[in-house]
Amino acid sequence: MTCELLTGATGFLGSHLFRDALIAGRKVAVLVRPGRAVSAERRVDELLARFRQQTSVPLAPPMVIEGDLRKPDLGLSPASRAWITEHCDRVVHCAASITFRFKAGEPYQSNVDGTRYMLELCKEIGIRDFHLVSSAYICGQREGVI
Repeated sequence: MTCELLTGATGFLGSHLFRDALIAGRKVAVLVRPGRAVSAERRVDELLARFRQQTSVPLAPPMVIEGDLRKPDLGLSPASRAWITEHCDRVVHCAASITFRFKAGEPYQSNVDGTRYMLELCKEIGIRDFHLVSSAYICGQREGVI
C-alpha cells in the first residue's frame, strides 16, 4: 500500500482530513512542524488521542515527519526526504496561514513559499498526484469560475 503525505494535519480543516483518512484505513504520513515547546510527534499524539475519543474505529498510527513549509526543502532531514521518496505517491497540501495580519513574512511564507517548496519536492522525487486545499481568499477580487 502506498502512502499519502498530508500537510496541515494540526490545523482545523487538515485535522478533519487527517482523521477521515485514518478512519478510511489509508496509510498517511503527516508533515508537521514542532511547536514552541512541543515536538511534532507530540502534537500528532495529542490529535490521535482526540480522534480516538471521537470514534471507535482503530486508527493506524501515521508516520510523523518533522519539517517546516517555510524553509527551503521543507526543512526535511535527509532521512525524512528519503522516506517520503520511497513511500509516498500522493500529497494533500492543506497547510496554510489564515491570518489577516501581515507580520514576519506571513502569510506569504506559509502560503506561497510553502506551496512552492512542496511542489518542488514533488517534482524532484516524482510525486505526480498533488492536491491543494486552499481558501476562498486565494482568488482575490476575481469573479466567476476560478
